Amino acid sequence: MKIGRNDPCPCGSGKKYKRCYESANSHCDLREKENRKQMLSEHNIREKSVFKFFNDVSKETNIILLKTENEHDQIPSRIHMIIIFSLIDVLASYWYEFLGKTGKTNERAQNWYKTFCATEDNKHYQGMWKEMSAERLYFFRNSLVHFFGLGEENDGIYVALAPNNLPDELHDKWRKDFSKRGKTTIVIRARNFYDLVREGGILMLNSWQELI
Repeated sequence: MKIGRNDPCPCGSGKKYKRCYESANSHCDLREKENRKQMLSEHNIREKSVFKFFNDVSKETNIILLKTENEHDQIPSRIHMIIIFSLIDVLASYWYEFLGKTGKTNERAQNWYKTFCATEDNKHYQGMWKEMSAERLYFFRNSLVHFFGLGEENDGIYVALAPNNLPDELHDKWRKDFSKRGKTTIVIRARNFYDLVREGGILMLNSWQELI
């Protein structure tokens, strides 16, 4: 049954429909309930889209991280990193859209990293990652064209990209050798970076559910 503009509003406020439901300045329980339902529906659609994307990318990234029979990477670590950085870009864009915010690509990526990766809630945020600021990480992203991905921030700290199969003892030796030369260096393996970012994506999805 169609409600007339001069009929009582179904929300029970006692006001006319035109002065309650149709008025942007009034508090109408019925309108707010419908708005919440619409927002929830839109959020569910967006969340399913992000979850599907995240699930598909996780499968694809796991494939590119597979090793050969000799335990070597099938593609260079630099390509691994570029793909993971692209994943951050997409997740950050979804996050900003969810928040109703806009921003430059580098701003979105760095804020996403700070919120979901550089946090104690991320189980992979430990060790050298605590030395990796979002700004330093983004600078490194832009320096992947350097030899071995070695790039220097303006604070004198270097970031180096190592193969995924680099043993932990050799990883530590690299850092010590760089330090002896007066170069404080963070040595990254793409596999570890992917674990950190993947956990960040899970935290983002969980945070969406908490907001509803």
